[in-house]
Amino acid sequence: MTAWKRYLDHLRISVFSNQGYVDHNDSRELFAVNWVESSMKGRFPGNYTVIEFYDPNHHRYDYGLVFSDKNEELMWKLKWS
Repeated sequence: MTAWKRYLDHLRISVFSNQGYVDHNDSRELFAVNWVESSMKGRFPGNYTVIEFYDPNHHRYDYGLVFSDKNEELMWKLKWS
């Protein structure tokens, strides 16, 4: 697992353990996603957006990175992987 994936997983655990996520409140979700994105960009700068999605394989909510350009995604992953 790469450093940025470990860090993203660490942020996910921090968010979900602190909030409990019994109910999916839109304002809490938005705050959490914004916090995760700013934390990620602080350590791993780049032009990406953090999204929250449900992972049915692990039965949990998770975070992922979305890039607007495939070339930029490739260069970012080469730099940080």
